[in-house]
Amino acid sequence: MAILFDTGIFSVVASGGGVGAGWKLAFYTTGTTTPRNTYPTAADATAGTNPNTNPVVADANGRFPAMWLADASYKVILKTNTDVVKTTRDPAVDPFQSDIAGSGGAAKIGFLQAGTGAVARSVESKLRDTVSPEDFGAVSNGTTDDRAAIALADAAGAFVFTAGAYKIASNLTIANNVRFEPGASIVVPTGVTVTFSGYVDAWVAQIFQCSGTGKVVLNAVRNKVGFPEWWGAKANDSTGSVPANNVLAIHAELAALQIIDLQGSDYFINATIKILYPNRHLRGVSSIYDSVYGTGATRLLMTDGTTDVLQVGPDANPGTIAQFIEGVKVTGIAVARTVAPVVASACSAIRAQFILESYFEDVRGDESMIGWTFNGVVHAIVNRCSAKRTSAGTGGTDSWKGFYALGASGVGAGGNASLYISYSHADDTRAVKTGGIGFYADGKFTDCFWIHCETVSSAVGMEVNGNSATSNDFGNTDMTIIHPVVDQFTVVGIYIHNMGASGSVSIIEPYCGPAPGATAAIYAFTNKGGAINVTGGQLVMGASTSAVGVIIEANGQKSGAVYINGTIISEATAGGVVLSDATNCRIMPIVQNDTITGGPAVKLNNACLANIIAPIVKGKASGSTYGIQVGGTTDARNEYNLTGIDSGTIAGGSGNKLVRNAVQIVATGLTGTNLASGVMT
Repeated sequence: MAILFDTGIFSVVASGGGVGAGWKLAFYTTGTTTPRNTYPTAADATAGTNPNTNPVVADANGRFPAMWLADASYKVILKTNTDVVKTTRDPAVDPFQSDIAGSGGAAKIGFLQAGTGAVARSVESKLRDTVSPEDFGAVSNGTTDDRAAIALADAAGAFVFTAGAYKIASNLTIANNVRFEPGASIVVPTGVTVTFSGYVDAWVAQIFQCSGTGKVVLNAVRNKVGFPEWWGAKANDSTGSVPANNVLAIHAELAALQIIDLQGSDYFINATIKILYPNRHLRGVSSIYDSVYGTGATRLLMTDGTTDVLQVGPDANPGTIAQFIEGVKVTGIAVARTVAPVVASACSAIRAQFILESYFEDVRGDESMIGWTFNGVVHAIVNRCSAKRTSAGTGGTDSWKGFYALGASGVGAGGNASLYISYSHADDTRAVKTGGIGFYADGKFTDCFWIHCETVSSAVGMEVNGNSATSNDFGNTDMTIIHPVVDQFTVVGIYIHNMGASGSVSIIEPYCGPAPGATAAIYAFTNKGGAINVTGGQLVMGASTSAVGVIIEANGQKSGAVYINGTIISEATAGGVVLSDATNCRIMPIVQNDTITGGPAVKLNNACLANIIAPIVKGKASGSTYGIQVGGTTDARNEYNLTGIDSGTIAGGSGNKLVRNAVQIVATGLTGTNLASGVMT
């Protein structure tokens, strides 16, 4: 290592007090008389080039030029201009200077950390706490192959990539833990795989520059959490190729690690993000559930109007539930698009299919033809999530489904089994709400639950469309809707139709409030069979002059099996419950009109058979036109119980508690094959 002997600043002073002009410094190998060169610069000393004269002669001011020694092994003799020896020094420099300039010098310098209890160490010991590839000759310029230096650093133990780009030109496995300092990255060209067997520590920035088929493999046991920024994702930037890069980066992260952290930013993408691996957790900063996104929310934003934004599960049914992707979680992400959806595409914000034991929380599915599509989902929990549409679709007659359980796939007993959607909501704020459905179960479903869910401003708040099976196949079994809030629907609040013969739907404690012009709060079209149970809750009909509380209709096919138990139907101008061709129903609502004069509490049309009708009717005087109104003589084997009808609330008094074929029934007993029972006055 080059050592500076003199910089040419100081003058030699002769014994008489004058300057030593022409005096000489002769240099030799220490302990010998063998001359040895000095050099004008450190670089020359290192390379052994461009030596000074030997001896080196002082100028007229007694000053020598700069003199660099190749190392510490020099002897020097000072002579006058007449070669009189004035002094000899061997070695020429202090050995300590040589020692600290050499490779072992750091071991001779002490180090003490600040703070009580610090223990003295050497600088060498402290510096060896951190190993870097530069210690072994890495260049880190992004073009020179640093593979060999990185392998040597790895052999020394855990190490650090300092700022720079380290190219790895052939396959490499790094065994030890590594840390990437800010500005550090590895360059992995096509065909090369770099495998990290230890833990990788890095900040939120690109550390892997992969091109072509070049890839990085991380140890998923050691590394649980990572960022798509490691692979080059850029948030809050929709320009250039960033959307495509974001897709590649997020997919690379999904392939490598179990927990993928997205920042509280917008990630623009131009292709579907697909989670195709089990036990993955894609998580962002939780969205704010109001009309706008909260500051710092995480959003995945699709830049076209035809493509699904996020897909959880494989493209095709693997054939058996045992092969479904298991254990996926998605939390705290808003999934939307930057352009209006294209009608014909039927694009979804979130598509969950062929997955098992998965979980979604605080996830929004916005601005798509379908907010959420569930297809072949077994035991999935969707909690505190939402779906929303504000803009109209393009290219056809618009429609919208918020949460769509598609029962087209055969999964065990149904298309979706054990699907739990809880505390979630669907909002349709389009100017024209054509074909808008907040929650929709379609085809096969088994043990599906909508729990404390809410819809606002949809044409249909919730719809259950069965598989129309005419024999028991258990394809529509146990559909349970618990305390739904269906507000400002424009057509029907809860619509149930085409249930299979073994189908069942339970609606527990519903709240429905229609917009003006709606048809019914609950509409049950039961022409195929199945059973529907409505228990408790309240249907507040005052906002609409035409909506009926509940319509039960079988279209001449004499089906029904609807049980209404204690549901309050208030301010029902058009009537409480209307049955047409209904069979085997038990209708026991509470019809209460406190401010308006409404239609009949219960009305039967066409051929209604084997039903029990026992409403409670209360409210203001003459609040209902009839208690029970039967619109013809084709009813048979029905029981009409009038005890719960307050005659003071019926226009015309007790004589209109039961009217059959325009005839008042005022005595108990058979009327045709039907039974009038209870208190008639």
